[in-house]
Amino acid sequence: MYPISKPVRRGQPWRWSVRGGASTDDGLRDASRACDPLRPLALRILGALAATGTREIVDLCSGNGGAGLWLHRHLAVHYHRDVAVLLTDLQPNALAWQRALETSAGWVSSVLTPVDALDLPEAVRARRALRTLFSTLHHFNRDQLRSLFQAAVDDGAPIAAFEMTRCRRSQLARQPRLIPLALFGGVLAYPLRSSRLALTLGLPLLPALLVWEGFASRGRGHSLQALQEITGSLEGRPYRWSVGEDPLFGGSLALGHVLGTPA
Repeated sequence: MYPISKPVRRGQPWRWSVRGGASTDDGLRDASRACDPLRPLALRILGALAATGTREIVDLCSGNGGAGLWLHRHLAVHYHRDVAVLLTDLQPNALAWQRALETSAGWVSSVLTPVDALDLPEAVRARRALRTLFSTLHHFNRDQLRSLFQAAVDDGAPIAAFEMTRCRRSQLARQPRLIPLALFGGVLAYPLRSSRLALTLGLPLLPALLVWEGFASRGRGHSLQALQEITGSLEGRPYRWSVGEDPLFGGSLALGHVLGTPA
């Protein structure tokens, strides 16, 4: 049995309530639904959760845990859905994950031992939770991706992978548009730290690194056709697969997805 951090669910610390039962979350949620730039991702996640009747996500290749923490907050604030997120990685980042746990009101937990996305331990496989991967598909070759998706089919677990990575010159030309997004995110990121502000506004290293990572990862990304061929070659129980991309930020970027749920 592997060690898992034990969450204690509490109230959402970012919601302010006033007399009469109203809260800042109500107005924020209604307004943000109309202008949410990541609405396609959120709706696909919510659709997969609803289709399988689960309220739990196992995030693979979590890195520093930022995507898992963001996902929980995003669904809670924008769509009023509380979803438990379990962070896993081949190289667990205990320090960063601890910060995520402390700011998630107990809804985010983590596996503190190495978890290989291509060889999940039985305790993780048995959860039947929605498996997610964010911006990590380009780290796997074609055979590894097929093994990853086939494992989800064998376990009867839904899986959703997202990546802003496409090998197209038109998309590469749009990559510098990430700079204002990085500046905006660096200023508003929670928790706010002086070091993040200094490296975003003072010496803009974070925006520069973001753009460079975007250029590098796009060159290694899998095409939609390749992903369709991989999912089409899977064997076993019937699955519904969706492979495509959605425009983000007015078409400045395209978010690719691979989504599979038991039929």
